Amino acid sequence: MFIHRAPIKKYSRDWCQAFAKGSGGKIVDKHTLGTWAGYGAPILHDGLQQSIRAGFDFYFGDHAYFGRGKFWRVTKNAYQHDGRGAGDMQRLARFHTKAEPWKKDGRHILICTQTDRYYVRFGVDDWVDNILNILKLYTDRPIVVRRKSTIHPLAQDLKDAHCLICCSSNAAVEAIMQGVPVITTGDCAASRMGLHDPASVENPYYPDDRMEWAAALAANQWTLEEITAGLCWEQIK
Repeated sequence: MFIHRAPIKKYSRDWCQAFAKGSGGKIVDKHTLGTWAGYGAPILHDGLQQSIRAGFDFYFGDHAYFGRGKFWRVTKNAYQHDGRGAGDMQRLARFHTKAEPWKKDGRHILICTQTDRYYVRFGVDDWVDNILNILKLYTDRPIVVRRKSTIHPLAQDLKDAHCLICCSSNAAVEAIMQGVPVITTGDCAASRMGLHDPASVENPYYPDDRMEWAAALAANQWTLEEITAGLCWEQIK
C-alpha cells in the first residue's frame, strides 16, 4: 500500500507516519498505481482517481467526527463513514453521553460552507448561491451563512437554528447531536440522519436513533497512538 503525504496539510505528516507504521504501508510523494492511503482532500488528484478506476482500494484519513485534534477518522473506500454497522457506546461516551432533545422551535436557517478547493475537487458549482435561490422559494425564515473560515464556535450559530444545511461538512454531525436537524446535499457521515433537498426545509427529519449512529462514527476514529499500534488497520482492512 502506498501512503500519499500531502505537505500542505497540517497533520498529514503525523497521520501518514502513524498509518504507515500501523499498516506496513510505504509513504510516497508522487503517484504510484496501487492501493492508496492518504490524509485530507489534497490526495484527491488524478493519481488517486487512476488507482480507483483500476480497482484498487483506498483508505482516507481526516479530522475525526468527535474529539478533533486528538482523534482521526479513517474510512475504507469512502471519505466519511455512513454511521451504519457496529457502534461503540463506551467510546462515544468520551464525547457525548446523550443527544440533546430535538429543537422544533428554531427560527433561522444555518448554511455551512466548505472551502473553494473542496467545491472544485468535487465538481460543485455555485453551491451557496444555488441553495439560497432554492430557499427563497420555500421559506421566509432568516438565513445565516457560516463560512468555513468563521472563528466563533459553531454552537453559537446553532442556537435558535431551525435547521442546518451543508454539502458534507462535519458541522452536520455536531448539529444533529445538539438537536438541530440537517439537510445535506452531498454524501457524508450525516447523510442518513437528515434530508437532502433544500426544498424540504420546512419539514425537517428528526430520526430517533442518533446515539446508535453516533456510536458507529465513534467506533471509526482513532488516536494517532492507536493508528500507530495497528488497531485502526486491524479494524478496517
